[in-house]
Amino acid sequence: MKKIVFGLFAIIAMCFTFTSCLFIKPYDKPEYVSIGTNETAFLIDQFADDKSENGQVKVNGDADYRFVNSKLVKIGHKWVKTGRMPGTGKYIAAEIVIAVSNSPVTGTWTHDIKVETKGSQGFTVPMKYGIRVKPENSEKFLRNFPANLQIKDETGKLLSKKMTSVESVAEVQFKNQVAAELSKEFHKYEYKDVLPNRDVIVDAAVARVTEWADELGIT
Repeated sequence: MKKIVFGLFAIIAMCFTFTSCLFIKPYDKPEYVSIGTNETAFLIDQFADDKSENGQVKVNGDADYRFVNSKLVKIGHKWVKTGRMPGTGKYIAAEIVIAVSNSPVTGTWTHDIKVETKGSQGFTVPMKYGIRVKPENSEKFLRNFPANLQIKDETGKLLSKKMTSVESVAEVQFKNQVAAELSKEFHKYEYKDVLPNRDVIVDAAVARVTEWADELGIT
């Protein structure tokens, strides 16, 4: 008799637990993203409905970016139903944190820049560089370079994206622009005139590279 009663209670408990799972939402566990002291961060709404006139979702719309004035950011969640019952579903991150590093990056490119003179004599130019993204230019940088490093929690949920690093920009886009501007300037001179006009050539190229970089949020 005791076994029957115990079995009955066990069945009732199982039914209650199963029913509760169907009608009661699970606990919304808080999630946080830490922002470095050398970073400027923004919150991106993953469910923004900011659309253009043709009905397409705007890429990098003004309303998407909210400056984060904190070094520990709580990620908002949205409940998404996966079944008919009220308790069948899951919480997903409604926001993504994007952080832009403001640390300066300096160095020497692995491969020197190749240029040609007016007479098509070719040679290489070794150069050192130093670039950074100032905090006030972080949003401009964010709009010009895509985020590609995803930060996830232990369950695989996407919490944040780090921007394309300033190091990678220095090695690719920045170097390519420097090479293009130097090539334009060196191509104006004969080989014999390059050395006497070296500073003039480099200063002219650097001035245009600086303008290009400023438009992208790079100093």
